[in-house]
Amino acid sequence: MPSKRHKPRSYNAKTVLPAALLKKVQEYAAGKTLYIPARPNSRKDTQMRIIAMYNMGARQCDIARYLGLNVCYVGQVVRAEKKRVAQLLLQAGVEG
Repeated sequence: MPSKRHKPRSYNAKTVLPAALLKKVQEYAAGKTLYIPARPNSRKDTQMRIIAMYNMGARQCDIARYLGLNVCYVGQVVRAEKKRVAQLLLQAGVEG
């Protein structure tokens, strides 16, 4: 099972961004909090990790804490996967 270490919820842009990019961002949003969405593939990878951890027996709240996600989002992914699997089983039963 994953360790209980938490990922930080935010990072200092000085430590993450190259200096030139930081200066450019400061021109537009100095002093503001920004949300930077993940790349599209990253979301699918996260969903796959959620499903794998859930299938190994991890609770939704533990998955959310470990991955730094909202419990509601984890539940949404789990429900969608259960629905997808149920549809596949139904199709296999009808066709097979």
